[in-house]
Amino acid sequence: MGNAPRSLPVLRPIHPLSLGWFDLTRSGPIALGVLRERVPGRVGSTVLGTIRRAVFADPTATLGLDRSRDEVLTRMQLRSVLCLAAALEEDAGLPRDEAREVVRAVMRASGAAFLLAFFGGFDADVYADASPEVRDAFASGLASRIFNAEVEALAASPEGLSFEVSRCRFADALATVGRSDLGPLFCEVDAALVERPDVPLDLHRTGTIATGSGRCDFRFTRRV
Repeated sequence: MGNAPRSLPVLRPIHPLSLGWFDLTRSGPIALGVLRERVPGRVGSTVLGTIRRAVFADPTATLGLDRSRDEVLTRMQLRSVLCLAAALEEDAGLPRDEAREVVRAVMRASGAAFLLAFFGGFDADVYADASPEVRDAFASGLASRIFNAEVEALAASPEGLSFEVSRCRFADALATVGRSDLGPLFCEVDAALVERPDVPLDLHRTGTIATGSGRCDFRFTRRV
């Protein structure tokens, strides 16, 4: 946002290889840093337990076969969270509530970095000054990157961007594997993004599917 080029980028759907590279080079190190801070004596067991589950006991395997790009990307992120939660509980020996708080810290830190990397590479002033056609095209490209949700009522204006979500793949999958308690943590990632001082946006939201609402409503506005 701050040092972005003075034009709106052309946004295309996220490729699984791009997400995998981000996880390896950015998300993984961020998660490791949080674990060192939150569970300093149990980092090794947590990391090994997370990797072991991801390789040999994929918790998303029970969801069935679905090779669609959106589902593949959704499960990549879900797999990391589910494996980390299980490793903290079973290998590091943390009570579920304590493990959930560590997962929450990891998700807020790595999730905000993910949103900045894949959604934040533009200048807010350029967005506001763009023609309606250019702004709408950019908004459509941005929406195509929200792989975990069915996006509706997309509306772009000089003041911001709003949309609704009628289906959340994270919430659906977590309910299937019996970990709906982790669903609201995905919602917190959006809040973690706008809490950053370098992100000139505010988020207005009245409810999310993962917290019991029928829909998620998002309204991002420029911070004045």
